[in-house]
Amino acid sequence: MLIKTKNLVKSYEREGVSHRVVDQVNFTMDSGEFVIVKGTSGSGKTTLLNLLSGILTPSGGSVFFEGNDLKKMDDRQLSEIRNHRISYIPQNDTLLSTLTLWDNLRLPFFLGKGGDLTVEELDERLERLLEEFGLSDRKGAYPKELSGGEIRRGLIIRSLALDPDLIIADEPTGSLDPVTTLTVMEKFRRISQKGIAVLAVSHQPETFPFGDRLYEMKEGRLLPAKVFTENRIRKD
Repeated sequence: MLIKTKNLVKSYEREGVSHRVVDQVNFTMDSGEFVIVKGTSGSGKTTLLNLLSGILTPSGGSVFFEGNDLKKMDDRQLSEIRNHRISYIPQNDTLLSTLTLWDNLRLPFFLGKGGDLTVEELDERLERLLEEFGLSDRKGAYPKELSGGEIRRGLIIRSLALDPDLIIADEPTGSLDPVTTLTVMEKFRRISQKGIAVLAVSHQPETFPFGDRLYEMKEGRLLPAKVFTENRIRKD
């Protein structure tokens, strides 16, 4: 089992009252699975992703990555998982404004995420991904010169470059046109079929059939999954 939660809770205090943003979530996911979570704004989806990636610490319960409880890990161990094992695509733009798109894509490699990959292999992979996502002619551009859709595609490329064990994506197609949206989801599906787990939050119904399982987040709770089989939905 790649990732598992047990009675996961995240609470915040508001005006002296405790509010559960994530409420008793039990969830499992293995390598090669593509899971999609839908839900309205404020339902707890992003908080759940931040807990699963180790960015946030649970108020209760646990997150296990390959059987190891994240809250029992020190900063070095958590950094190793976040930097090498889990690739996170946030909703907001995290490209550095002083670097070109090309340098932004290469940066994680030089921060220690490269593993056994050589610089030559990295550059070859990035060139291929840029072509696949239609950004080959934009690699010398700075973030301020890119459209919102181009930035989203750049962030997705960056997440794919170093072959993580798990990709966590928060609304990865939110600002993309319909054609690019389907291209991105098909890419994620092919990646999962090669053994990399993909967990994505999405509000776009056209993206749901690409996943193996579809969950709904509602008032902090993760409702039972629907499973996609041959493009049909059946209750789990």
